[in-house]
Amino acid sequence: MTDYQAAMFLSDDDDSEIERQDFAPTESPNVGDDAVRRLVAQFVNITRWPSCDCPSGQPHKSVRVLFNNGLPYVHCFHPSCAADRATVNAQITDAFRTLSPEQQKNCRTPETSEERLLLNQKRQAYDIAKHRLLPDLLKNPVPPEHWLKCSPFPVAIVPNSRQWKLFVKAMYGVENDDIWIGNLPEAQVLADFKTPYLWWKQKLPFGSHISTCTFKLKTTLSREASGDIRIRSSGTRSKAFMKRKLFDILEVDPDEKSGQTSDEAYRQGGAVARWVQSTGQKLYAVVDTGNKSLHFWFPHYMMEIPREPRCPAGPYLEDYKRNPAYRASAWRQYERLMLKHKKVRRRAFNDRERWYAGLRGLGCDPQAITSLTARLPGVERLDKDGQPTGRWQRLLYLDPKFPVDDL
Repeated sequence: MTDYQAAMFLSDDDDSEIERQDFAPTESPNVGDDAVRRLVAQFVNITRWPSCDCPSGQPHKSVRVLFNNGLPYVHCFHPSCAADRATVNAQITDAFRTLSPEQQKNCRTPETSEERLLLNQKRQAYDIAKHRLLPDLLKNPVPPEHWLKCSPFPVAIVPNSRQWKLFVKAMYGVENDDIWIGNLPEAQVLADFKTPYLWWKQKLPFGSHISTCTFKLKTTLSREASGDIRIRSSGTRSKAFMKRKLFDILEVDPDEKSGQTSDEAYRQGGAVARWVQSTGQKLYAVVDTGNKSLHFWFPHYMMEIPREPRCPAGPYLEDYKRNPAYRASAWRQYERLMLKHKKVRRRAFNDRERWYAGLRGLGCDPQAITSLTARLPGVERLDKDGQPTGRWQRLLYLDPKFPVDDL
């Protein structure tokens, strides 16, 4: 691993000095300093820390004491109590500043320090990628023709109109969950959600975009007036119905501020994709969007996360009820497993955030990386009015994830 890669994957245990920066407010239910609770209790009624009553006196729910840079304040979602909250928060701030520096320091929770450290590491990863790594990569740009020559699957012999079927079969294979194919930003309909096999049986796709994840639609049973039972499915193209993200999309758009051309953006994106390959990430596909950029399909960075341990009361419910000793022992073991699982998952999330920050420094579009949709090859690109442009979205490179025997 080079020094650039090491900088993007800075350790969670890095003890480097943390700069003071603003960050998103965090909830802190594990604050151990009683002085803070007593201080806040002077202005609002604490029900169960960090929950409290709304300063306006209204029966609002989910009112909590949050921390921003270690400074406590009352948070409520309702705008009707904004004035009352502002008054109380100003009083809390004035009273908080009367505490000793040692007491104020104790209020900075581990969650706050960890987020501060992560923000500092993300900034370092972004700066190193932009100012040190990117200039080196641009010395050896990669043109689009390179991907056609080195493609493991001969995509050049496949007609443009048939490439969408090849792509669905090679990338999604035997997935049993639904994937989405449609147009943006048209309304979503249930017909756009099908399994890869059913899509492969279609004569034509339903749009020019495809999801980079699988969806799990909600199925309900309803009884008709005639007495018949009907199965209804409902769902949307949102994270609420997303089951698993499969791919990350890297895209480098032309920088209009610096006067970068489309050809230069092509070559920069190719250089970045080749470097990502050198880090061990597998490149599955390169799609020409038919406009100004290329889409590079890589596996989702966080696919290998262990599942959450199962509650001990689940498969052993009867033994759990009858034996108090077993119940206590099982719960202790479950708590240990949960702590380990949360630590592993938190480290994985932090690694992904640092990785994405480095990619943004290399010029990758941050929205494309986390987007749930991307351009589908084998479809003629449409303009903003929905009219064909004569330019095809086509495959330049394909390393099938699943075997392709026939089309």
